[in-house]
Amino acid sequence: MGKIGKAHLEAMKALQRAKENPDISEEAVEDIKQAHREFMARQEKREQRTSPSTFSTIQERSKREYADNSRQDMKKVNDTEFDKSTPKSNKVLKTILIICIFGVGMVAGKFLLSSPGTSATTNEVTPVNNEDTPVLPAIAPTKIETPEEIYAKAKDAYAAKDYAKAFSLYKKAAEQGYAIAQYNLGVMYENGDGVTQNYVEAAKWFRKAAEQGYAAAQNNLGIMYDNGYGVTQDYVEAVKWYRKAAEQGYAAAQYNLGIMYHNGYGVTQDYVEAVKWFHKAAGQGQAEAQYNLGIMYHNGYGVTQDYAEAAKWYRKAAEQGYEKAQNNLGAMYLNGYGVTQDYVEAAKWYRKAAEQGIARAQYNLGVMYLNGDGVTQDYAEAAKWHRKAAEQGIAEAQYNLGVMYENGDGVTQDNTEAAKWYRKAAEQGNTSAKQRLKSFTN
Repeated sequence: MGKIGKAHLEAMKALQRAKENPDISEEAVEDIKQAHREFMARQEKREQRTSPSTFSTIQERSKREYADNSRQDMKKVNDTEFDKSTPKSNKVLKTILIICIFGVGMVAGKFLLSSPGTSATTNEVTPVNNEDTPVLPAIAPTKIETPEEIYAKAKDAYAAKDYAKAFSLYKKAAEQGYAIAQYNLGVMYENGDGVTQNYVEAAKWFRKAAEQGYAAAQNNLGIMYDNGYGVTQDYVEAVKWYRKAAEQGYAAAQYNLGIMYHNGYGVTQDYVEAVKWFHKAAGQGQAEAQYNLGIMYHNGYGVTQDYAEAAKWYRKAAEQGYEKAQNNLGAMYLNGYGVTQDYVEAAKWYRKAAEQGIARAQYNLGVMYLNGDGVTQDYAEAAKWHRKAAEQGIAEAQYNLGVMYENGDGVTQDNTEAAKWYRKAAEQGNTSAKQRLKSFTN
């Protein structure tokens, strides 16, 4: 039974007790009936104004019970005979009944106004525990990926060589301001991975990351300015960005800044500053810096000439597979500069560099085979390595290969081939080749 029905029953009980009073008049009964009819009319209007869809099954059932009980109780009142009473008794009874009915109205108003969907001012919604009421499933909040999570997926895609996906994810994270993603997006534009190569876009994204202090991007932006990739070539700007990264301890930038000081690009040439930055990068294991530091010690640029220090830094770079350092270390062993002279070691390091395509190392190794220094003399091997170097334009190799064809050493004797290689060397100004070539024309 709802709150309205219960309140009304309480009113009826009060009426029932009052009817036992013999002093009740017929006028009082009519007054009670009229008050009840007015109350019922007001109740029906409230129900009509309230949308049925806004009430729960329990609320609807309570109202129906209330209406049924009200009609039954009113019938009991109508069927009851009352004797006339004094005006004072009538007034008291009427007052009691009006208060009861007013109370029912107040309860009903509060009940209706507090129901969900009505125009009540309260924001509180009373929960209804009813199996007939449909319960909507809870909607999980949409998970928003962080730039870090997007970047991690991009790295995985790149590692799987899905460059298109990696590009898309890097861009998504980059557009959210994630510096490392901006840098990697620039790299993809620079290399044309997953997107058409575009130096302008590469420089754009390097700049965004560089302005956030990302050292690798600062170094790459310096490279773009150094070479004029995607921007107007500007050595001063290149130095600016190299320095920003170098001061953060970024080894590649320290090396690049050293090169700028060595060559005087964007700054006044300064070998001492060059050595300083080469040292910083070399100390971090940067092979190119170790090689260049070796050069500085070898020639005494910015430091006191020191072959032992030169050999030391050549070795560090050579052991990392840096081919130019391997060639120079071979030369140090061949000539005994900073190390004990050792033809075997010289041939060893020349070979390593020669196999990586260093033309001067190929020529030097050819000479080792030609003379049998550090290796067993072998004209065929000598011709092989001389040819490789000659094809890369080394004039001395071209001249020696001409001699080998003229004498048939390691190759079939062939004056035409001999003249061909003499001519190539002569065109580069090789005096010996010019003289040999004259003997063929006379």
